[in-house]
Amino acid sequence: MPELNQPEPVPTPATRPASEGDRTMAATADPTSTATATPTPAPAPAASHRGARGTLLVVGALLAVALAIGAGLQAVNLTTGQERRDEHVTLPASVDRLEVRASSGNLTLTAAAGDQAVVDARLSGTVHPPALKVDIDGHTARVHTDCSWQLLLSCDATLRLAVPAGVTVVARSSSGDVRAVGLTGSIDLHTSSGNVVADGCSGTARLTTSSGDVRATRLRAQTVYAHSSSGDVTVNLTVAPTDVEAATSSGDVRVTVPSGSETYDATAHTSSGSDSVRVAADPRSSRRIEVRSSSGDVSIRYAGADEAS
Repeated sequence: MPELNQPEPVPTPATRPASEGDRTMAATADPTSTATATPTPAPAPAASHRGARGTLLVVGALLAVALAIGAGLQAVNLTTGQERRDEHVTLPASVDRLEVRASSGNLTLTAAAGDQAVVDARLSGTVHPPALKVDIDGHTARVHTDCSWQLLLSCDATLRLAVPAGVTVVARSSSGDVRAVGLTGSIDLHTSSGNVVADGCSGTARLTTSSGDVRATRLRAQTVYAHSSSGDVTVNLTVAPTDVEAATSSGDVRVTVPSGSETYDATAHTSSGSDSVRVAADPRSSRRIEVRSSSGDVSIRYAGADEAS
């Protein structure tokens, strides 16, 4: 007969004496027990200065981040240096209007020998220089450089444009001088921070700066508007103008015209300073000259009057 395997008896575990914790739990569970449970102490209240410590930690972290960013930018400047690139673009002869916008750098406009406008750009910046963009829309060319994305990094876009005769120019710069020499078309030049200079130009001239001087010399223009929010304004004309307005909020204003038989409806006003009109004045004249300053000297006179006086 086959042998049957009988299961072995399971040994009975030895009885363990109750521990102190078991007795405590038993006493707690059994309301009739006489054992006394030890109460758990409540956590101590938070220190009153914990909020101040948290604030100091946040401020410290922000300072650390700022220092790290500054160190990183300095490292970029030291390791990469300035990258420079020159670009040369010739525009179609059909262009009769130039619109130029530069965010940082000087802008110079000179008379072109031919009938095509030429753009020369010197671009530089940390990591990489800004881009030069030229768009043609019919007879209008738009030239644009932008340094705003560089934030704290170094960026500069110096532009030089050769402008054919009769081409209208509208130029804007956020930071830098704007200069036009020998242009025959209408010019509208503005910079937010820098000087505006026009020399030997003959078209209608609008010259403005938010902070800087306006200097217009040897102009052959009939109409001139020159304005600075903070700086001197000087307008020197070689032909008798039809309409001139020159003003500044803080600085001196001076307009000179060539000697001749023309009369002018000439007015000079300043809130703080001296005013002088030394040209043939007639309020009925069709030729108008007005100079104003909130704080500074203002004058209208003939060219060479200083040497003669």
